[in-house]
This record gives sequence, structure tokens and C-alpha cells, in this order.
Amino acid sequence: MQRSDILRQGTGEVKQGVATALKIRIEAMFLANLLVGGNGSGQVVIEGEASPEDNIESFLLRMSAGYPKLQEAILDRKTGRLSEHLSFIVNGTPLGIRHTPDSPIFDVDTIAFVYATCGGI
Repeated sequence: MQRSDILRQGTGEVKQGVATALKIRIEAMFLANLLVGGNGSGQVVIEGEASPEDNIESFLLRMSAGYPKLQEAILDRKTGRLSEHLSFIVNGTPLGIRHTPDSPIFDVDTIAFVYATCGGI
């Protein structure tokens, strides 16, 4: 869907147009690509379709239904929200900086994810 045909970002102004699905690029990177059938190196790209009602979290949870390993890793069973075991990057910026899980998905071109790690040198 071309969201610009439906909603002008940030204004709430509805424009005339036909709503169609918005194509979203999902990149499963490095070891996380094992969750979607990859070999654990590089990236696997998946194309998904978002609906006008989706936010980042609802889209990711719905999209993961086709990938049982991803669905298990992406969902925190206690909270029903996105798991802290995966780090999500939205248009090159980690989730939580410019976007939250509840952010609308209309301006999102790419969502990438990797396993969350901690520690250091």
C-alpha cells in the first residue's frame, strides 16, 4: 500500500486513495537467519505485507506465523510482546530510538533482526 495515498504522515489528514498492502522488507541477519531457514551467515530477506492497522509489533508477530522457529524466538510468552532475545533494527536504527513496537508501520521500509548480545571486551 502506498500509505501516502491514505494518510499524510504526522498530520492525520486522510487522502483519497485505494488501500493496498504495503510491502515490508524483513532482513534476518547472521545467526538469526537460522530462524527462517538460512545457513547462519549473511542475511535472508523476506518480503511481507503490512495492513493499515499494523504497528511494528503486530506485523512482526503475524509475519512470524509462517516460520515456527522465528515465532518461538520472537514472542515472549510471559508478556505476549516482542522477545528481548532478538534485537530489531527499523530503517537502520535500533527499535526504541526512533520507533517503538507500537509505532505505525507506514513509514517503515526495512526491519532487520539479529540475536541480542551483551558483554564486551
